[in-house]
Amino acid sequence: MNFQQGWKKRLTVLSIAAAITITGGVLSNPAPMHAATISASATSATSKANSIIALGKRYLGTPYQFGAKYGQTRTFDCSSFTKTVFAKYGITLPRSASDQSRVGLYVSRSNLKKEI
Repeated sequence: MNFQQGWKKRLTVLSIAAAITITGGVLSNPAPMHAATISASATSATSKANSIIALGKRYLGTPYQFGAKYGQTRTFDCSSFTKTVFAKYGITLPRSASDQSRVGLYVSRSNLKKEI
């Protein structure tokens, strides 16, 4: 696997993991809900996760540039990619990868899934 293929794979995994983590948090409301509400919320979260993943995949092949500026899509670094993709769906993430790693909910690799 060359560098570009490895980068594409890591970028896809990162976007999928972030989509799962963010949308999984949508259902973490501690207030009691009826089964129909939970089902609708799960469907909505899954739909949003699918949309985020699909948009992320559309950028596969975009060149990597360390420090790529947020707001343009000609090049990405890891954090500008996730910030751009999630922003399209109303989710604001910090600019740096380090800061992004501190938001959301931790989900172990073995527990990653799109729906709850």
